[in-house]
Amino acid sequence: MNTNEGKFVGYVDKFSRLLNGHLTPVEDVKSPVENVINVAEIIVNPKQTERLKDEFENNTRKYFWNIIEQAKTKPLHWIVVTDEFSKYQAGFLVASVIMKRLSQNVIMNVYLHDLHLIPLYFTLVDYMEIKAKKPEFTDTYRNLNQTDSAGKYNQDFFFIAPLYHLAFTGLDRLIVLDAQDLEFQSDIAELEALFDKFKPSEIMGIGNDLSPYYMLKINLRYIKKHPKTIFGTAGRFQGFNSGVVLYNFKRMRINKIFNRFLEPENLKWLLNKFEYQSILAEQDWMTNLGWLHPDLFYHLPCTYNAQTSLELMRNDTKHYFDEFHFCDYFRNLKIIHYNGCGSQPSDCGHKDPQDSHKSEKHLLNIYEPKPRGIQWMFLYDMNPPK
Repeated sequence: MNTNEGKFVGYVDKFSRLLNGHLTPVEDVKSPVENVINVAEIIVNPKQTERLKDEFENNTRKYFWNIIEQAKTKPLHWIVVTDEFSKYQAGFLVASVIMKRLSQNVIMNVYLHDLHLIPLYFTLVDYMEIKAKKPEFTDTYRNLNQTDSAGKYNQDFFFIAPLYHLAFTGLDRLIVLDAQDLEFQSDIAELEALFDKFKPSEIMGIGNDLSPYYMLKINLRYIKKHPKTIFGTAGRFQGFNSGVVLYNFKRMRINKIFNRFLEPENLKWLLNKFEYQSILAEQDWMTNLGWLHPDLFYHLPCTYNAQTSLELMRNDTKHYFDEFHFCDYFRNLKIIHYNGCGSQPSDCGHKDPQDSHKSEKHLLNIYEPKPRGIQWMFLYDMNPPK
């Protein structure tokens, strides 16, 4: 048996558990080996359709494949947060990516190439078990949250992030990622190493929302009442984006300030404090808490969550858009987050031939992303379980 065949055999049991939708009780989730990176993402089919949406499925496949390609140093433990209905679809999605990667290894071995594959481990958990740790938080927040125009943030799983430390009692820390629109240009071990940069008071690592979104939201009322406020201004206090978050569970469990705001009355107070309507679920909660208690949050460098959306680059914002949005040149970014309406002006409805909406850096083509690679293997449609 050659090395690649041995790798494939070692994954048979892992694939079986994924394809059978085996759910692990959330409190039983532990690091499978030493020095492993625990990373989670949510894969849920809220409409309970026959299969996941094609766009979500294809983008998530690219995301998994991309992390595998970049990871070179540490084992990776994927924790997939799903539910009873979606567990088969989620398990199949993850398993199919790894099976194709291992198959490619076998094929390449014919030509004496050994494609590097880090040790991989997988766990499926039911997000309802996370909610059950403090359902009054999730229910209160969901009822207060005004869903966006697309009706996206109206499911329970968008409100469970502040409860992870109560649920994953067997883990000390966890990275949680937005599965479908991230592209890694670096080893995920570089991201995990940022845990060691946390100051003693910091319990969570999160980066800026790279747009003037929160400034525009609180400008309607709060800034008019507090014109000298630093909240919403470009820089440290422009608001958070929850596409990439590092959680130090050991510190979160004992932090009285953080846990105080899980209580419904304090949650309501926090959401009302800055006088804007919450529509982005957990991200708004984290942003508001970060304004009040910045010492709780490690400020994740923007290169590890570099969002591309140009939605708020408009005639009335172009003069200051770059202050909020520019992070670095694409070649220097660690994790690219293809969020919002898109990274092209036409994606966001900006079609003015005179370029009147464009910021200074956009006119210099600094925001022009590199083409996203096409994984031709994903064009073959394996029929997932129904």
